Amino acid sequence: MKIVRKKYRDYLVQEKFKQYGDCLVEMEGYRDFLRKSHIASQLPFGLIIIPIIQMTFANVLENDNWQLIILAILARICLIIILYLVLSVFHEFIHYLFLFGNKTKKFIIIGGSGIEVASVYYDDFITKSHDLIVTISPFAVYCIVCLLMFLFNVNTLFIYWVLYLNLAMSNVDIINFVYTIIKVPRNSVVYGNYIYSEQITIGRA
Repeated sequence: MKIVRKKYRDYLVQEKFKQYGDCLVEMEGYRDFLRKSHIASQLPFGLIIIPIIQMTFANVLENDNWQLIILAILARICLIIILYLVLSVFHEFIHYLFLFGNKTKKFIIIGGSGIEVASVYYDDFITKSHDLIVTISPFAVYCIVCLLMFLFNVNTLFIYWVLYLNLAMSNVDIINFVYTIIKVPRNSVVYGNYIYSEQITIGRA
């Protein structure tokens, strides 16, 4: 599996338009829908994390030694960052596992809007139903894992952080999931979150 820059993904999208022409339909309004949905989700995210932060640092502030307080705060922040990075890697790996197609067409895309991010990309068409499964799979898997941790009495605060980070990482996935359900016709094949076609079959794609 190759690691490529975001520009290469844009090149692949343009090549699909050259190859299939009028058979393809661009997902109009996708970026605007994504932007507005992302902005609308920020307030709930902010409200959710406040009690989790309070639980995380509550007992730290009870210490009288300010040096120990600073060290404890920094240590917990580092643990949260490490947890986020680990969950992010597995998040993309779950996407990868649910892409059942040709391994040579799977890429890691590096790049983003303002920050460097890594994501799994598949250079071929997949059915709408498969696209929906791939999109929502990390969110669903982490929710199941959190339920199992709860049943086995894992630390409640740790579960809260996993749930919150899962929700944060899956924010765009959930938006894509909803958009695809609403906008993409039932029997279409999908290429990324950019184009779809009702005329192309998987056998020819």
